[in-house]
Amino acid sequence: MKKRIFIVFILAFLSVLSACGYRVLPKASLPYKKLYLTGVENRTYEPGLKRLFIDSFTETCLKDGISLSPGGVSLNVTLTGYSLTTRSLKNSLSSEYSVIVKADVVIIYPDGSKRVLNKLSSEFDESFVAGQSVEEINAQREGVLREALQDLSKRIINEIIYNGTQEAK
Repeated sequence: MKKRIFIVFILAFLSVLSACGYRVLPKASLPYKKLYLTGVENRTYEPGLKRLFIDSFTETCLKDGISLSPGGVSLNVTLTGYSLTTRSLKNSLSSEYSVIVKADVVIIYPDGSKRVLNKLSSEFDESFVAGQSVEEINAQREGVLREALQDLSKRIINEIIYNGTQEAK
């Protein structure tokens, strides 16, 4: 009996989501199965951001069943902004920080058409609470920076999958 109620609940939930425009795409039906990073440029003052982005993007693609090889959609990514800002103070010292990474992305489809996305950033605010030591702040910042880059990578992939201007051939 509980199993039937659970199945009915899941079906009702999925129909509500589909009515709102959400859809589930299995890996087999992705419009593009190949992405290729033609270039990544770091125009920020944060050292190592390019390497961290490439690692995060590669990991995100592999999780989504997308291979990184020529022959599909090409991407040119320019990392244009990095900021570590104080969000709150405690006893006149910074206690909560926020990491924001912005990028300009050029998507080149297999037929040669281009789509430009300027000042793209992660959809969620990535923040952390750290103590007073510089070592603790740097350790927390690096972990949150990786999360921000993974979210940025997911947003780029979602732009290609869900907001692409054409169907794959």
